[in-house]
Amino acid sequence: KPRKAEDPTRLYWHDGWDDPETVERLHDYCDQDVLTENAAKNVLLDLSEYEWATYHLNEHINDRGLGIDIQSALAAVDLTEKAKDLLNTEMLDVTAGYVATVSSVSALTTWLRMRGAGVDGVGKAELTDLLATDDIDDDVRRALEIRLEGAKVSVSKLQAFIDRADEDGRARGSY
Repeated sequence: KPRKAEDPTRLYWHDGWDDPETVERLHDYCDQDVLTENAAKNVLLDLSEYEWATYHLNEHINDRGLGIDIQSALAAVDLTEKAKDLLNTEMLDVTAGYVATVSSVSALTTWLRMRGAGVDGVGKAELTDLLATDDIDDDVRRALEIRLEGAKVSVSKLQAFIDRADEDGRARGSY
């Protein structure tokens, strides 16, 4: 595994092979590892027929892969980005330019405090509780609603599906 300053695209090997103490320590570790695995094998129960069948079904599903509709996922990502842009524009407008995006947690928290809403953060539960009160201004209420809506607008799951799919549009090894 590359260290922070190393190129993540390169393969790195352990560099202690010329140190006899390091080699001996690793050798001893491997010996103990084999003994431990053998001891575990001797006390663990065999899998039942049902468990083996489940294992084989799982492997079959992993080999076949799950179909991902890449075209629809990409369209959804595009729509999500457009929705987020609209919410960001409205947040900027509602807060008179103070909060630039729905994900600007510290700016929103500061703005809410300036507006008299004593909040510790902008988590869903806290904002939902604040929205349930009657003593907040309309612009504060709208900013809270925008933040809650914007927190739902995420492309990360969609992008993960797209990234996992092979050339044939199937994601393998998901289970």
